[in-house]
Amino acid sequence: MELRQQHLNIVLIETVPIDMQGSMTVYTDMLLRLPDSGKSAIKLNMYRINLAPSLRLLNYIPHLLRNWFLHAWIMVSAFFRLPIAECDVFHITDGSCAYVASRLKGRTLVTSSHDVIPLLQSQKKFSVAPPGFSGSWLIDRSIRGLKHSDVIISVSHNTKKDLIDSAGVFSGKIRVIHSAIPLKMVEIAKALPGKSWIEKRGESYIFHIGNNGFYKNREGVVRIFSLMAKKSEVRLKMAGPAPGNELKTLINRCGLSGRVEFIVDPDNCEIADLYNNASLLLFPSLYEGFGWPPLEAMLFGCPVVCSNAASLPEVVGNAALTCSADDETRMADNCAMILNDEVLAEKMIQRGYAQIKKFNIENMSREVRQVYRCVCKV
Repeated sequence: MELRQQHLNIVLIETVPIDMQGSMTVYTDMLLRLPDSGKSAIKLNMYRINLAPSLRLLNYIPHLLRNWFLHAWIMVSAFFRLPIAECDVFHITDGSCAYVASRLKGRTLVTSSHDVIPLLQSQKKFSVAPPGFSGSWLIDRSIRGLKHSDVIISVSHNTKKDLIDSAGVFSGKIRVIHSAIPLKMVEIAKALPGKSWIEKRGESYIFHIGNNGFYKNREGVVRIFSLMAKKSEVRLKMAGPAPGNELKTLINRCGLSGRVEFIVDPDNCEIADLYNNASLLLFPSLYEGFGWPPLEAMLFGCPVVCSNAASLPEVVGNAALTCSADDETRMADNCAMILNDEVLAEKMIQRGYAQIKKFNIENMSREVRQVYRCVCKV
């Protein structure tokens, strides 16, 4: 007898402007494109509700008020829009805005937690100022929302540990599901002609990608590069938002003007080209809830030198040279080892190709589907 296919209606709740490209948008897009193996009797009907204002509207708000305008808009939008939505499962795709769960009491709820950096910051786990009173209030509301969820999808074992140790979340609610490598990057990589590492080395630049958040350690990138620049003609390319004044001052003080190039807000094709031609990716983050860039670099045959902070060891495995982000001398030495040793570089590239196989969309799809089936008891 042929099994009748059952449908589950899933509403993905976004809290990032739909016209703003970033990691949370990429994550939601992947959920929308979860493949069906064809063997499942469950078909997912995926919908998205975006509670955020448009980026165009946000840009009219003074910078100092923008973040609070965003959260206020999300709260009001959640108040009016979420209670009337009908589905089998609500899925909040960014746990940092899990405060919207207060509008979903009695509904089946899944939340994805990518990191708890604001909470750790409030607990003075980093050497930066903790959030103020209003920021701490938002963090507390989001933690309550996470605890209200039927299941929390944690993108790494490290984030799960933080949820348990720092947020007091019950471990039985948490399911670790590693994020897949972004599908657009996989598609671009398949279309690009491959390059040998010797060809990449001929480009003679080190690559970094990241925002201006303290945990991305952009100033550390410059300091590490300055240690190498004294012994090599290699250049540094940094992708992300425009640099702040402190970063520009550091570059000038290190005598690196003309050797550091900023590629501001590149699109996916530009980022892929940067990976594809870089001699290596330098990624000395102070903290990562997951960390896509090392995996993306491996996808394009780019060797990786990164820190061993937070989730990075479980993401890169043995396919990167790692050390503490504080040990900048060793980090620079690791870069030099890659740049000066073709055999080592090729070894790390091959390990990278093996490592990325663990982070495919099929694995992610199977595990997310299991969560949906579990909470719906089907």
